[in-house]
Amino acid sequence: MREEFVTKSILTWLEDAGWTIISFDFPQSGTGKRLVPDSAAPSNKNLGVIIPDVIAWKKDCYLFLENKDHYSHADINKLEAIKFGSAYSISLKEIVPSNGRILIGVGFPNIPSIISQALTHQVLLDYVLGVDESGSVHVVRKPPPSGMVFGK
Repeated sequence: MREEFVTKSILTWLEDAGWTIISFDFPQSGTGKRLVPDSAAPSNKNLGVIIPDVIAWKKDCYLFLENKDHYSHADINKLEAIKFGSAYSISLKEIVPSNGRILIGVGFPNIPSIISQALTHQVLLDYVLGVDESGSVHVVRKPPPSGMVFGK
């Protein structure tokens, strides 16, 4: 299963669940919304840039997803920098209003060995999504209820 299939499946699923897609980025396309570090020097404008695979909005929640066809700890580190760091505060203010809530998650093929690796970081992740061969999306991990309805 290719990363593009994982992303397309998740995009369809999010839209069906009432999410508005703000941005998406297919592998190697560079077309998604760029999060530039606050400290970026004009001479090296790409250093440290993060382009999430999906950014979606629903109610007061802004979901940032990284998707892969295999487990990637580097993607979890990127998401952690978005949610818990302050290095991207200027770029995030352009997307997320002051009352907005940032959620982060990963999407992978729904393969137990891949999903179990992601779940070892569930304390950091709000969502772990598994995509099966038919394109169905399974919520493997979601945060405790907070009035936010994710999915159908």
